[in-house]
Amino acid sequence: MLFFPAIHNSEEWFECRRGMPTSSCFGKIINPETGVKEYAKFEGAVEIHEGTKTIEQLAKELDVSKDTVKKYVKKYHPDCPSEDLPKPKLLAGAETYAHMLLAEIIMGESLDKFPPSFWMERGALMEQEAADLYQFETGHTLDRGGFMTDDKMRWGSSPDRRILDDKGDCIGFLEIKCPAPWTHVENLLKKEIDKTYVPQVQGQMLVGEAKFVDWFSYHPDMPPSLIRTPRDDDYISVLSEGLIMFDNMMLRKLKELLEVGAIDEIPQKSMPEFHDAIQELIDSDGDFKTTLMAG
Repeated sequence: MLFFPAIHNSEEWFECRRGMPTSSCFGKIINPETGVKEYAKFEGAVEIHEGTKTIEQLAKELDVSKDTVKKYVKKYHPDCPSEDLPKPKLLAGAETYAHMLLAEIIMGESLDKFPPSFWMERGALMEQEAADLYQFETGHTLDRGGFMTDDKMRWGSSPDRRILDDKGDCIGFLEIKCPAPWTHVENLLKKEIDKTYVPQVQGQMLVGEAKFVDWFSYHPDMPPSLIRTPRDDDYISVLSEGLIMFDNMMLRKLKELLEVGAIDEIPQKSMPEFHDAIQELIDSDGDFKTTLMAG
């Protein structure tokens, strides 16, 4: 994992993200939940063949009929050829997302910039207040979210904050939400995050090698809502395979763009230089807290 101390929404931050798939958009690339279910069918069928599990047990585990399990057993067995093993599939929107990232590479600028809504601006103003309350409630120490990538800089992630242990090592990530009052009430009633956000938070744990992500919803006039999502290695395994497939598609398309003359060479991802913007803010007596609210 590589960490870059970019302040969220700064020019350096947008440059880090340019042309790179990030965890907030992993849900456009693949639905790992489908792959996890297919792997469970395969592994269960193999266990039945090996005599370590019964048809009845697998039917109960997967909440399907015994006849359905028999189909899995017929399809999957220990000597399955590799082409018959379950494989992740990219979603229909993956190619469109790839084209947007390729456009960023060709143009040399991020296309991820858009005017914030009222609630987004309000959330940004209250984010540090929410982070302070989270630290008080949990006893955890927080640090800047920055921007992280895998070791080969193929995909990235930028959580709102990193959660540190007593030794200063990152153990998890914090996602802060400061929504409208009615949305916060919805969050108070939830026991787990919406499924649409699972690729994002599991993606953060994949990229940042963390154990959990805390989802913290804050409103100044109501109690906070905290939902912890633990690392799911089966889910992350499928997600990782999907990201590799997506990266291979990006490389194929870059070669095609080279052939048609849209680019002069296959670009290599590089990161901008980082200066100590935090110290500069302190030295300039700027509004330190407000400036850092985006992470």
